[in-house]
Amino acid sequence: MEIYLSLGSNVGDRKKTILTAVELLANTPTFENIHISNFYITEPYGLSRQRDFVNCVLKLESSVSARELLNRIQEIELRLGRTRTVRWGERTIDIDILFFGDKIIQEPDLVIPHPGIQKRSFVLKPLCELCPDLIHPLLGRTIKSLWETISDESGSLWEL
Repeated sequence: MEIYLSLGSNVGDRKKTILTAVELLANTPTFENIHISNFYITEPYGLSRQRDFVNCVLKLESSVSARELLNRIQEIELRLGRTRTVRWGERTIDIDILFFGDKIIQEPDLVIPHPGIQKRSFVLKPLCELCPDLIHPLLGRTIKSLWETISDESGSLWEL
């Protein structure tokens, strides 16, 4: 199963934290063929009075269930100091599941594909690097076409 994750950080050594998260994912025996996009600096989404984020997208393959993946991601977030206090607030690490193959999952705590993909340049630009021809299973459009027509709600984007 091809899986795409979005990683972001705006606390501490942001790039190092993301690379540590990638290393922890890479050391998970059931995750393989990991590819990482370039890193981008982006303005905060939601709450603007905080430090800019460093973001990237990760592609990996695995046979785990979406629930197992979510559990592993949350373990890594906790290990790296993530606390959930304010929505869209500062965080040491944020890992979101963007796509889980072509699966569509609608559960109270797990929605795949991620509902904000088409609105966020910090997700679409790095996704374009890894999978421009991937078709969004709900929107029926390629990542490249979404990127080309984005009405950006997420602010500016700079390559790191």
